[in-house]
Amino acid sequence: MKPKLYDQSIAIILKGQGESGGYLASPDFKPYRYCWFRDGSYIAYAMDLVNECESAARFHRWAIDTILKHREKLETCIKKTSAGLKPLKIDYFHCRFLLNGDETPGNWGNHQLDGLGVWLWSYSQHMILNKIKQVPDADKEILLLIRDYLAALWRFPCYDCWEENRNEIHTYTLAAIYAGLNQLAALLNDEKSRILSENVKVYIFENLVHDGYLCKSRGQDEVDGNLISIATPFCLLDVNDPILNRTISKINEDLCPNTTGLHRYGNDEYYGGGIWILLTAWLGWHYSEAGFSQPAAAILKWIESQATEEGELSEQICTDLLHPEAYSKWKKKWGEPAIPLLWSQAMYLILYKSLESKGAL
Repeated sequence: MKPKLYDQSIAIILKGQGESGGYLASPDFKPYRYCWFRDGSYIAYAMDLVNECESAARFHRWAIDTILKHREKLETCIKKTSAGLKPLKIDYFHCRFLLNGDETPGNWGNHQLDGLGVWLWSYSQHMILNKIKQVPDADKEILLLIRDYLAALWRFPCYDCWEENRNEIHTYTLAAIYAGLNQLAALLNDEKSRILSENVKVYIFENLVHDGYLCKSRGQDEVDGNLISIATPFCLLDVNDPILNRTISKINEDLCPNTTGLHRYGNDEYYGGGIWILLTAWLGWHYSEAGFSQPAAAILKWIESQATEEGELSEQICTDLLHPEAYSKWKKKWGEPAIPLLWSQAMYLILYKSLESKGAL
């Protein structure tokens, strides 16, 4: 019998999905009432795992429709970079949108690449998990457009997945791009995608390894919880690779020294730098996939203990804050941290399904 939170999480995600197919990051938290490719891609993957495949398909249709709506931006960036020109801020494809696929109004247009890389990965997983053999021609055109957009821009700085550090090149971003292109190469038997993914991988290991571990960004030697992705699910490194093991050890040492839960990174001041449920679930997912079922199951139980009676999981838990002096500023600005966060609900489901698939429950 599945725990109560399992069904509650599915219901919360479905409730947060618009008719267009987009997932609102957090329907009850005003700053997050938008659709991110990154969040949505992980959520769609979770929905595929729990046999809510129609929900995942609707998200991928929303993603393709949104790209079509703004394809001129992607084509402009491709043309400019091929001519040796730097795109302007207004040229870049946004990373968050309204449910109808329109850009977020106002002066907000962060240039991020990780979301598109994760979306290619998630789209490919959708095809695999649902045993869909043939990619529709219309979808293929869009997939290759994203490939070319990533090919044009991956070597240059952009915002990281937390929408910070816009002047750096980020390990997680490149890992997401690698995974997306690697999956696309297999899905479409596309040699260009394969070569690009290998080039990204080479760059990562030549430029982003510090003292035996992968660091957060070029020029930043600290680790980030999102670096769990280099193995799970992006398969950039094998679970026995010494660089991976050193990176995971460093994450544990620096980001969860006293708690079950995981912080984002050491200098995090957002809401004081609390414990992120989705990252904690991610660490459990990695443990499960690596064959360490006992700590993964303990994390699952811990996450279940953090849910409200209604099954809502927050973005972060504001205990054991890294920078408690910063908490009041964010609470005054936006109120309590986001709850429910659909990405947190999704990562819980992914962890549960990983443990279930290995007979560890």
